[in-house]
Amino acid sequence: MIEQHIDFYQQDANSNVRSVRLPTIFIREYQSQRFDSPLPTVSSICTLPIVMPGGEILSGHRLDRARGILFKVDATLDAMLPRIEACTEDAVAAATAFLTGEWLVDVQGDYTTRMKLVALACTVLERHLFPARPGFLITSSQRGDGKTTALNMLSIAAVGSERPGATWGFETEERRKALLAHLSQGLALLAYDNLPAER
Repeated sequence: MIEQHIDFYQQDANSNVRSVRLPTIFIREYQSQRFDSPLPTVSSICTLPIVMPGGEILSGHRLDRARGILFKVDATLDAMLPRIEACTEDAVAAATAFLTGEWLVDVQGDYTTRMKLVALACTVLERHLFPARPGFLITSSQRGDGKTTALNMLSIAAVGSERPGATWGFETEERRKALLAHLSQGLALLAYDNLPAER
């Protein structure tokens, strides 16, 4: 990757120049000193726009150096984003009505429940800005109420695939290992199904 941007060359006694591979020792030194490097650091890659609290939309195909986010948003999606001035109170009300009344129309629950599910989806979309990720508990009085279906709907809308699921381990050490493995994958969303009430 370095050699795609910098040409390292060797010159012989006759002033002939040829490109050469960067010696491994320099790669190791760079890797060991990367936290002090003046080069920008990428902490995450984002393929969807992010809406900031003030209404600013982060998108495009660029590196946000201040936040360490590499944006790779499809140009077609980028072109569909509304301008800030178009996000009036009426537009926000219409969008909210669509999310709760059409997108989540099959979810059993009242308006407040559906808004909480919208909030869950938003935390997935905005995850690159969070220092820590929130957790949500989705409960119902009986099995088959559609909890897993609702999570799949949110996951497909936010990341394009059904949510990955996991089993809650009862042994602390096994649960710790599983959590480390899941976190190492950088999952956008992880669901633990059927947690016992006493846990």
